Amino acid sequence: MKKCKRLISKNIIVNNEYTPSLSILSLDELWKLHEIGRHIYESAPIVGNSRDRSLHASSGIKRFGVKKAIGWIDIKLELAKRIMKKCTFCFHKCGANRINNEKGLCLVGKNSFISAEYIHLGEEKEIIPAHTIFFTGCTFHCVYCQNWKGAFRQTNEHFYSQGKLVEIITQRFNEGAKTVNFTGGTPEPHLLTILKIVKYLPDNITPLFVFNSNASLSEDGLKLMEGIIDIYVPDFKYGNDNCALRYSGINNYLKTVTENILFMYNTAKVLVRHLILPEHIECCTKPVLDWIKKNIPDITFNPMFQYRPCYKAWNYIEIARMLNENEIKFLNKLLKI
Repeated sequence: MKKCKRLISKNIIVNNEYTPSLSILSLDELWKLHEIGRHIYESAPIVGNSRDRSLHASSGIKRFGVKKAIGWIDIKLELAKRIMKKCTFCFHKCGANRINNEKGLCLVGKNSFISAEYIHLGEEKEIIPAHTIFFTGCTFHCVYCQNWKGAFRQTNEHFYSQGKLVEIITQRFNEGAKTVNFTGGTPEPHLLTILKIVKYLPDNITPLFVFNSNASLSEDGLKLMEGIIDIYVPDFKYGNDNCALRYSGINNYLKTVTENILFMYNTAKVLVRHLILPEHIECCTKPVLDWIKKNIPDITFNPMFQYRPCYKAWNYIEIARMLNENEIKFLNKLLKI
């Protein structure tokens, strides 16, 4: 199996000379350290089929105290904790103090809750067998949400401690899981939890990490996940901003999501999903296809035909049905299936 990015990143050491603790540094200083770690990650020499990034670099930040070397993962963890005090993990940047358990627009507070977890064989071939972890909460509020009971109702959610999550991931890996598939809902609100898993999962447990999301990470969130996520599976939902606002309550959708997907494409493997909505082939499916062909033509694209009206979709007559036979025939020609 290909070496996990997280194992490479865990070997990155930043020499933080004369700094007794990360906790005394400002947010700007932490990001400076993070950038040094990222530079090591990007510039280390390639050895065999992977990069040997067990390197050191001086931060240039000095404080009175004991000379100390710190890991890139520790810097990411400290940044995630700070950001959660005024949360900007996703593009909403709602500023909720989630450390004090204030819930953001995603409906997630301090702790990560899970509605289900199991080995999933029905995903793309590149990621199965997938240990799929369904987090509760979501940064979108799609009226047709296919997993609304787990994402929004939150009556059957379960809290797993850091140790319990590591134990479960270890168990599923030993049962044959090739990947850990973080989804939901969406995993954007759960970056601190993911980083804790990275920190404490034993190095001999080597599933690839999959970030299966609606592509709503902020710039800060994308930076924190660089060097952690092996495969991104963004759901490219809409080909225009009007449909995104009508069905998901999202402004400035197209610019944000396309920029995020390009970042993902430049830092990891990408599999793009597109759930095809009835009456939305011309306004959404075609533009999505055109953008992918122009910008990232060599990725895996998964057009999803399984839309069914649920949750609040019945209030929107144009999507209150499944795809009809004519739409499916047209799509088959369009997609050359």
